[in-house]
Amino acid sequence: MSSLPITFDYNDAIMNHHFHLPIAVFKKPETEDESKSLESVLEKLIDVVRDDESHSLAIASKLLVTTLSVMILKSIKILAMIFQILKWYNI
Repeated sequence: MSSLPITFDYNDAIMNHHFHLPIAVFKKPETEDESKSLESVLEKLIDVVRDDESHSLAIASKLLVTTLSVMILKSIKILAMIFQILKWYNI
C-alpha cells in the first residue's frame, strides 16, 4: 500500500485558476524559501477569496495567515532579545 500525499483541490471557474495544494503547505515553514512559497500561495488565495468569509478557500487562507503570523512573531521576539542584549552591553 503506497501512501499518496493528501492534497486540497479547488477549481475557481471565475478566475480560471486551479488550486492543488499539498497538505504540507500548511505546516510551519522552516526556511526562507518555504516562507516565500507560503506567502505566494497566500497571495493567490487572497486574490480569489477577497472579503468573502463564506468562500470555500477562506479557511485555507486563514490557516496560512496564522502560520505566517506565528513565524513573524517568533522573528520579532528574537530581534527584541538581540536588541536587549546589545543594550545591556552598550553596543
